[in-house]
Amino acid sequence: MKTLFATDFDGTLFRSDRTLCGADLEALSQLRARGVVTVLATGRSPFSLQRAVGGVPLPFDWRIHSSGAGMISANGEVVVNPGLSKADVLGIRMFLEDRSLDYSVQGPFPESHLLYHGNISPHPDHTRRREFYRGHVCHVDELAGPASQFVVYIEAGRAADAEAEILEALGPAFQVIRTTSPLDHSTLWIEIFPRGVHKGAAMLALAGRLGIPRSGTAALGNDWNDKLLLECAGTAFVVDDAPEGIAPGAIRVPGSDHQAVRHAAVLWMEMTR
Repeated sequence: MKTLFATDFDGTLFRSDRTLCGADLEALSQLRARGVVTVLATGRSPFSLQRAVGGVPLPFDWRIHSSGAGMISANGEVVVNPGLSKADVLGIRMFLEDRSLDYSVQGPFPESHLLYHGNISPHPDHTRRREFYRGHVCHVDELAGPASQFVVYIEAGRAADAEAEILEALGPAFQVIRTTSPLDHSTLWIEIFPRGVHKGAAMLALAGRLGIPRSGTAALGNDWNDKLLLECAGTAFVVDDAPEGIAPGAIRVPGSDHQAVRHAAVLWMEMTR
């Protein structure tokens, strides 16, 4: 049976010192050599991923970017999932500004590195992010069309209440995902997408396209934005310092600084012999 192995990037493949491990990359190459479809499932845009890895080639057949906003194949094929309409952007923006919640809006995929900000005084983590995307930052009034997602910047202690409030206010038309900032590793990001747009849905759509059943899929994650990816996978792996509750019953492997991807890949190869 043809199988698929997906991994997150930050906190799984990308280590705390912002480097990649050769053993992890070799394990992914071994999966490909055995006919396993390898998939990167990251919250990063194509632009952000390229800045992180530089010229290091990544052994993936497909990359899911921006938490499911789109996918790119190793051959350059681009798949764009539904985005937020102009009316969606206006409505969400009004809701967040009425509550003095700082946010940014990402451009439509694959230009999801374009960062649009509102009128609220920026959270320190948002300020750092604007610096990272210098040259690609504009005011939200300049966003002429649709967008891929919102990111709301929340202090860790307010995350649960803010997530619940946003979920209740926006209703079933939107997907609300919580994650930890990859910049300061403490600020909580509340990400808002159209309903059904997330890493797990993108992985299952890709598996279906390739004729791979859910039972033939595995995923490795480390944070709350991987929860739906792990729930959708037939087999879930999490790093040993992942938050409790993101994937009950998942197989735990060592953390990103200890070859997390290699450990999960070896187990997957053993499980699918």
